[in-house]
Amino acid sequence: MKSLAGIDVVQWPIGSKGLRYDRNWMIVDEEGQFVTQRKLARMALIHTEIRDQRVHLSFDGEGSVSFPLACEPACEPSFKVQVWDDECQAQHVSSQVDVWLNRILKHSSTLRLVSMAKNFERQQSQSDRFGEDAAIFADAAPLLLTNQSSLQALNEVLEETQQASVDMRRFRPNIVIEGLSAFAEQEPQDLVHSEGNYALRLADACERCVMIQLDPDSAERNANAEPYRSLAKSNPQPGKPKLAFFGMNCLFVGLEGTMIAVGDPLKRSSK
Repeated sequence: MKSLAGIDVVQWPIGSKGLRYDRNWMIVDEEGQFVTQRKLARMALIHTEIRDQRVHLSFDGEGSVSFPLACEPACEPSFKVQVWDDECQAQHVSSQVDVWLNRILKHSSTLRLVSMAKNFERQQSQSDRFGEDAAIFADAAPLLLTNQSSLQALNEVLEETQQASVDMRRFRPNIVIEGLSAFAEQEPQDLVHSEGNYALRLADACERCVMIQLDPDSAERNANAEPYRSLAKSNPQPGKPKLAFFGMNCLFVGLEGTMIAVGDPLKRSSK
């Protein structure tokens, strides 16, 4: 679910729109605008789980709520929602879940949980960067790939300035790789499964926002603007020295429903 805590998996089906079920659901306000941790930091503390064909949401001390993984068609008509500049048609999911979310998040506007309306296809507004296949409710690209060595390099900078280290959850990746040197992933290129099962096309570097300053365990924002400040210094981009980049917007190339797994061997494309 967009902007809630993620789920670690050992293997999972993947396709042109990303990992199966990834960001298939989204929370919107009364105007249909999507809301995230940028505005409601407590979203980071809502845990998600897929179990017994249901999506379960939980929050420490506030119990849990769930809804069917395959939502039944709602009687009410679809309505417009906004994901950045993209206008989508969405379907309301569950009034029971809405009540629970509003109690937890305490937003000034009434919140609703939505899924993409049946038979509606979001158009990819940046097809020159990400191809023709739009993600469901992800910000832009269907996938975000990060590199463990890049995180280690960032933490070394943080430790040098006596700032607390961070873990990969700050950056909300879909896929984490190891074996490349720090920030070497930022070369736009394909990473190909060694047995040819699939490829990951690295489109371009992901510009980060203030969300990486939120502690995923407390939802508290770092008073020193870290790790954003150190990241902008340690990984400057040509022509954009004040912007922080981490990870790569990424596309999947392969058969729909291919299984991607922890430990998959990848290599650089020879192209």
